[in-house]
Amino acid sequence: VASSPVANGPVVIQNNTTITARNFRDGGPIGVASSRSFRKVEPLPGVTVLNPLPGIRYQQYTGVWDSLPKFSALTPAQMGARPTIGVVQPAVPEHYAMTFDGFLKIEHTGVYTFALSSDDGSRLSIDGRVVIDHDGLHAMSERRASIPLAAGYHKLHIEYFQGEGGDGLSVRYSRAGGDPKRIPEALLFHE
Repeated sequence: VASSPVANGPVVIQNNTTITARNFRDGGPIGVASSRSFRKVEPLPGVTVLNPLPGIRYQQYTGVWDSLPKFSALTPAQMGARPTIGVVQPAVPEHYAMTFDGFLKIEHTGVYTFALSSDDGSRLSIDGRVVIDHDGLHAMSERRASIPLAAGYHKLHIEYFQGEGGDGLSVRYSRAGGDPKRIPEALLFHE
C-alpha cells in the first residue's frame, strides 16, 4: 500500500517479524510485492573442553558405499590426529570413508557461514546439530549454511566418503557474511 512506511536505508529488526516490500513510482505500485520472514535466534553456547590439544582427530575406513555409511558399525583402518580437516590419502585412492572429530574455537559471538565442499558425500555437524548434509555420489561441489555461535569451543563432527574417481574435502567458514576461508589450524582442537 502506498501509505506504508518508506524504507530509505537499512531496516533494523529486533524480534521475529515478516517484512513485505514493494516498489512504487508516482504513487503507483511497480512489480509484485516480496515477503521474507525473520526469526530471532540465540547463538549456540560453547562447550567445556578440559584439556584442548592442537589439531583434529580422524578415523579412516575402507569399503564401498554410495552414501555415507553408519560409522558406528565400522572398525577404522587408520586413525590419528592432524592439524587440518581434509583427505588423508589412504593406501588405496578409492572406496574409503573418514570422520573428523574435535572442537572449533570461536573467538567472537556471531553468525558464521560454513562452506562444505566434497567429492563424494559429506556432512558437517556442530554441537550435535547437522548444519550441512551433502551426501551421495557427486563431483566436487559445495553447500553452505549459517549458524549463530557464541564465543568458546564448539564440537565439530565431519563425515566423508569417497567412491570412485576424484576425491576431496574442504571445510571453510566466515563471520557475518564474509567470504568463507580455510579454518586456521590454530582454532582446531581435540581432547
